[in-house]
Amino acid sequence: MQPHDEAGIQRDEVNTADAVGAEVIQDPVERIGFLSWHLGQATRNRAERILAPLELTLSQFQALLVLAREPGLSSAELARRCAVTAPSMGKAIESLVKRGMVEARPHAKNRRIIELRVTNTGVERAARGQRYLDALERDALERFTKEEWDQLRVLLQRLILKLNPYALPSLELEDAEPWSVASGSGH
Repeated sequence: MQPHDEAGIQRDEVNTADAVGAEVIQDPVERIGFLSWHLGQATRNRAERILAPLELTLSQFQALLVLAREPGLSSAELARRCAVTAPSMGKAIESLVKRGMVEARPHAKNRRIIELRVTNTGVERAARGQRYLDALERDALERFTKEEWDQLRVLLQRLILKLNPYALPSLELEDAEPWSVASGSGH
């Protein structure tokens, strides 16, 4: 009889799984999703720290930025643009309204829809936050040339347009250069 570990799995199964797993599972550092997730987490953590003195969360900051460019969105539309849940955006908007950075008004034709608009206070706070985060971006990309920055931005836009086009309404799929993994030009 083979020895078992705490979960009741036979040791030879674990050793076999270890050997097979190393052969079958691709190294995560070679996977775009893994790298994107880590980039997002690192950026989010730093951005939250940078925005803290402005008393803004990243969701609140994103809401201010989007509303400054697209006034009159509903909370649900704003949540989709910012890629957060509707309840999370509701909480962010509630705080921004209480602090006078966002106004919430009924839609002129459909009183059940609440339109959101950023106030002058909100625009000022968003502009300060953007300056702070510009420094973070410059620091993160200091080893890249201007051309590499531009290339990275376009590649990220194309990925987002494919995976969550609602997040980038100012861009059209036609704006991004066509590419496909099948043609060998997308990996």
